[in-house]
Amino acid sequence: MNFINIIRKKSKKNKLSKQEIDYIIKNVVMGKIPDYLITAWLMTFYINGCNLDEAYFLTLAMWKYSKKIDLTKLKIKQPIIDKHSTGGVGDKVTLILLPIIASLGISVAKLSGKGLGFTGGTIDKLQSIGCQTEWSQKQMVALLKKNNIFVASQTNDIVPADKILYNLRDLTGTVDNYGLIASSILAKKFAILGTHVYLDVKYGSGAFCQTYQQAKQLVRYLKYIGKKMQRKLTIIISSMQQPLGKAIGNLIEVKEAIDFLSGNTNSYSDIKELIYQFAIKILVETEKISYSDAKEKINFAIKSKKALHKFYLWIKDQKGIDLSKKNLPFNPKYKLLVKSNKSGYLNLKSTAQIGNICRDLGGGRIKKEDKIDFQAGIHLMKKNGDYVKVGEVIAVLYSSKKINDDIKKEFLDNIVIKI
Repeated sequence: MNFINIIRKKSKKNKLSKQEIDYIIKNVVMGKIPDYLITAWLMTFYINGCNLDEAYFLTLAMWKYSKKIDLTKLKIKQPIIDKHSTGGVGDKVTLILLPIIASLGISVAKLSGKGLGFTGGTIDKLQSIGCQTEWSQKQMVALLKKNNIFVASQTNDIVPADKILYNLRDLTGTVDNYGLIASSILAKKFAILGTHVYLDVKYGSGAFCQTYQQAKQLVRYLKYIGKKMQRKLTIIISSMQQPLGKAIGNLIEVKEAIDFLSGNTNSYSDIKELIYQFAIKILVETEKISYSDAKEKINFAIKSKKALHKFYLWIKDQKGIDLSKKNLPFNPKYKLLVKSNKSGYLNLKSTAQIGNICRDLGGGRIKKEDKIDFQAGIHLMKKNGDYVKVGEVIAVLYSSKKINDDIKKEFLDNIVIKI
């Protein structure tokens, strides 16, 4: 085969075969194709589309040329689940859901990533409390056997093609393509073989999929690939029209997760709804129990502090801070109050812009190598639909560096207050 001919074929809107895509990925992993040619090929997918079969062939090839960890063949308590979100602003669901599920005896094995742009990353949140996230297969298995749970960074030998392709997609603006996104997600999910994968596909102004219809289109790709690869997928479509919860950042989101697990669930109605939706589905499908019994188990895990204790053990086992003995080290040097300049009902123009403001405070990154200020973040005192009075605090901004008044103006410009 010839790589140039494959690019020409796709540039004419012809479908690539399984063999052609396998040839591409094999040579990408072997380092035989220069970046400019890989980028040209990605651009043909981005412009002319990546159909369902091509997305499946791409997933299969990336999975094929990857190290695999089959947890189902090891002496680990089953079921073994993985949960993934397509990303959003203030999404700390993993920090809350995983210890709840693990405390109920279900094993949770998850590969996760760092945040980029306006979306936060679970790895950043774990590293903000000192967690080690790079583990060998032997260490991952040991963590599962000991505490039913681990969250690890993607290693160099797990789906190496995806790391190469994603970096180039990010640099060349070819990220937002359904087939490329679906294959990137599932190749990594399927490299760590458990019994079931749960996916949270976000839509709204703070997500890749801006509309519900776009989210359904991504789900169509994910379901097709999952079926072809004979893997169990459960997918929930959820809204990211406003930040999830009240905290946006890293340490500040860990703080909110601990507050929720401590029993203060009614203060976070949007988080509670999504957590219970996922947790109930997991219990009903894996434990074969009723909806009401599943809800009762979740309530008990939280009220008894069983889930909170599991969270503390999880963090400690991943070499993080022993939060059962030490306070969370959230102590930003600077804070700035954003106050309303009129009275009325508040609405955000763009959730993504709130994520960008958090990034500008130091809580996110533009490039993958950028360093993050774990102290930086935003605490929303008011959310969409809340009534605010003139002079009332809408949000508190935090950072380790002095906060420019332009950021405050940017925040105020992103809200609408209607009488």
